Amino acid sequence: MKELEFPNIPVFENDTVEKCRQTKDYKPIFFELYKHVGIICYLFSCIVPDTNAVRNIHKQHFETLIGLLNRCSRLMLANTVLSHDGKFGETTAIIDRCIVESAINVIWLCKKNDNESFERYLADGLKSDLELESKVLENINARDGKVLVIEERMLNSIDRCVNLSGLQKDKIHQIRKFPNMVTRLDDIGFGSLAYTSIQRMGSHHVHGTWSSLLFHYLKEENGKLLPQDHPISTDVIQFINIPLVILDALKNFIDFIIIDKEVGNPYVSELYKIREILDEYRIEEAGNDFETK
Repeated sequence: MKELEFPNIPVFENDTVEKCRQTKDYKPIFFELYKHVGIICYLFSCIVPDTNAVRNIHKQHFETLIGLLNRCSRLMLANTVLSHDGKFGETTAIIDRCIVESAINVIWLCKKNDNESFERYLADGLKSDLELESKVLENINARDGKVLVIEERMLNSIDRCVNLSGLQKDKIHQIRKFPNMVTRLDDIGFGSLAYTSIQRMGSHHVHGTWSSLLFHYLKEENGKLLPQDHPISTDVIQFINIPLVILDALKNFIDFIIIDKEVGNPYVSELYKIREILDEYRIEEAGNDFETK
């Protein structure tokens, strides 16, 4: 396995830190740390299992994990671009939900560490694909076997997804249903509060609930609710929580794939360094939030 070369962890000038303290706005610091974790996540997704340091892992299982990590890093990059001018906070909140779910899946798959769990993850999406395939084939049969160009494209795409999964098409529907988020979070020890804060609260932004409308899309003027314009800044908590869950996912990924601790320990140490800096400024940023009134 080729050794990863990490970029330097951001270092903040005293003037920058002091300005954040005076304004009580630590977003400039967390934004830089957020970008750094996104880059680190991408680097980990590029690991190639070509040495004895990496366990002999099933091909599709490894591809699943690096695919999830690459998804996280790409979406973090998208959020970086969207949020750098203090706009599109409503959009980054939606993307956050996707990032967190993928990171939780990495943690869950690594902790479960069994073939069945990976098969359940792979089959979860493929079952929907096969339902679509069934509908397309019904329509083709109704036309006495005449296939539309778009239908051929759809069927080829579904076949490709199934073939690359390593699963047998006729066995996919027999695989147990992928567990819901409550179960996955419980399995990895996150607890019920994590489900409410991660899944349920994130659902506001994905589904456009009343709470989401009030938060991002409506503003109150003279006793009326009117459309809110788009310059909505990403909340600082987003730049904190996403890197924290990504660091947890990366730690589990390293523990899962690298069997030579001498190889894995420097990577884990790097993750802890980033976590310590995040925690240092996170505590400062929180101020008296956790004091009783």
